Amino acid sequence: MGKYSSAIDAMNKVVSGYPESKLVDDAKYRIAWCMYKMQDYNSSIKMAKSILEQYKNSDVADQALFLIGESYFAMKNYKEAVNYYIRVPKEYPESILRTRAYFKVADSYYNMGMYEQSIAAYREIVDRYPADELADDAQYSIAQAYDRQGKSAETISAYKTLLRMFPNSELCPDVQLELGNYNSERKNYAQAILEYQAVLDTYPNSSAAPLAQYNIGISYKLLGSYGQAISAFEKVIDRYGQSPSASKAAFEIGQCWSAKNNSDRDLRKAISAYERVVRSYPRMVEAPRALFFIGQASEELSDWQKALDSYDAVMRNYPESEFVQQSQLMKGRALHQLKRYNEAINVYNEILNNTQKYKKDIIATAQLYKAESLYDTGQYEKAAEAYLRIPLVYSDPDLDIYALSRAGDSYEKLGRSKDAATWYRKIIKDYADKGGKYNKAKEK
Repeated sequence: MGKYSSAIDAMNKVVSGYPESKLVDDAKYRIAWCMYKMQDYNSSIKMAKSILEQYKNSDVADQALFLIGESYFAMKNYKEAVNYYIRVPKEYPESILRTRAYFKVADSYYNMGMYEQSIAAYREIVDRYPADELADDAQYSIAQAYDRQGKSAETISAYKTLLRMFPNSELCPDVQLELGNYNSERKNYAQAILEYQAVLDTYPNSSAAPLAQYNIGISYKLLGSYGQAISAFEKVIDRYGQSPSASKAAFEIGQCWSAKNNSDRDLRKAISAYERVVRSYPRMVEAPRALFFIGQASEELSDWQKALDSYDAVMRNYPESEFVQQSQLMKGRALHQLKRYNEAINVYNEILNNTQKYKKDIIATAQLYKAESLYDTGQYEKAAEAYLRIPLVYSDPDLDIYALSRAGDSYEKLGRSKDAATWYRKIIKDYADKGGKYNKAKEK
């Protein structure tokens, strides 16, 4: 900001010291521009308007008009901005700012949600000034305006017009990618694949190419063609190994192998794929996610030690990861399965004694798992108390019935059949009867 203040001081000396100079209008414009850069928009507008009043035929008059529009635009007063932008091409048809002014008129309408007016203004640039550097941007914005209105056919047509009219535009790779995304969002995955392939065929060296190849894999995955998806993801890694899409592709290979509706499902191959993620992309967001899924796959294979090691690795190596809380919970589960019950209980207590750090569903599940460990060690009194905390403290409908049932089982183990019956009756009263608490809650 300091340099703009100094510039304003210098220009004010010109204005006050040489009021008859031919440079005064230029000096005032520079003052207004500096005020704009300092985000003093009202002062900028006031100064620019004084130029128009005093020097209507000045060489900077068109710039002053445009600057007023820019100031109103910055203040999100788009209606007033249009009033000044539109005057630039009307009053100064030879101005070098005319197409920029048309573009900002269109942007203003777009920001006001007046999409048809914005399309007309963008089209003015495309039709009258197709060689202008803003023409391809205008055509792209036409497509965006149609998309905002939910006009699918018009959106696609506008994108394709851009590709046809401006084949050398830097926007083309992204536009072609957008055609793929557009179809993918509408679950037209087969057409999406064709559009993504066009990115690879026409713009193989563009920044859009890795994402197009990755999205081909995602499209095949969503079609349930897991073999083709894996092949597409492998191409991302082979061809674009340094791209951010590479780590995502490596992770998705694991997802494909572990997908339950994959007829060739292979959890060991899934684990191998996830291990590659951790090994090759340890600093990417997919690494802790992959470690967690190694744990999940290992559980299915009943390899509880490997699961335990994976969950420990998440917490040790990625303490800020979104998977830390779930890993803490699953670590206790793995220890339980390894019959290391006391260690499991300590893990669950870590969650239960620090409830401010954990999500409610994780806390409730930790309470259940702790009760299970107490039960399996024959501590039925403590187990019953732990089970009952779930419906009485956490009130989780997905867990309540099971917890009450297990509390009853615990009391039966203790020979306290009356206490057991109390909680069995509560299940019937609150969860089975139509007038019970749980069913009333569901009806609401």
